[in-house]
Amino acid sequence: MINNNFTRYSSREGLIVEKWVNNTYWLRHRVEKYEPNNTGFHDYKVRLISGEEFIVEVKEEEYYWYNKTGNIGLDFISVFYFTDKARELHWKQAMKYWVPSNRIDNFLKNDIIVSKWGKLKTCDAHVQLFYVENANKTILLEAYNNFKLQNKEFINYLKSNYRLRINKKSDYNLGDYWESAAFFIKPRDKRLRECKINSFNDLLTCIRH
Repeated sequence: MINNNFTRYSSREGLIVEKWVNNTYWLRHRVEKYEPNNTGFHDYKVRLISGEEFIVEVKEEEYYWYNKTGNIGLDFISVFYFTDKARELHWKQAMKYWVPSNRIDNFLKNDIIVSKWGKLKTCDAHVQLFYVENANKTILLEAYNNFKLQNKEFINYLKSNYRLRINKKSDYNLGDYWESAAFFIKPRDKRLRECKINSFNDLLTCIRH
């Protein structure tokens, strides 16, 4: 039985990590403790009874978007700027915020200036934890090996098979003057499933990478 530990953990990330530990039968009895370890690149540290430690990054997805599309977002670029207004108008108006897979490399090279890459490049956690909730009910809770997500072959797979989505800030009432972009992919994607942590051995392989 999972208790509400918002007060105890003082963060949304803490509650999500707790749910993952408690709901994972092969993990719950092997964890000694978990505690905040916030940086710009990860959220929590988990210590196993064996003494081994690993780092977790939490990504909570918006239920509305997940329910509508079935996709989770893999953050590719956290901060970028268009090289000029014409490029910005082209991608936002003509292309409606989508970059086709066969134009991604040219987009990166000629149309934008990247100031900060996203979690697919910068996250230094062992585990990326994706979570979706609706009305206090867990809809999705999946753990992925971050090293597999950041593998060059996997990123090339995304670039070859998926469009890149420029995040439309107005949909989220955000006034940011910079841009960001992500790949949106269904959890059932075969290559993404290969990145999942499904067992304690998978977790140990990830920790000892």
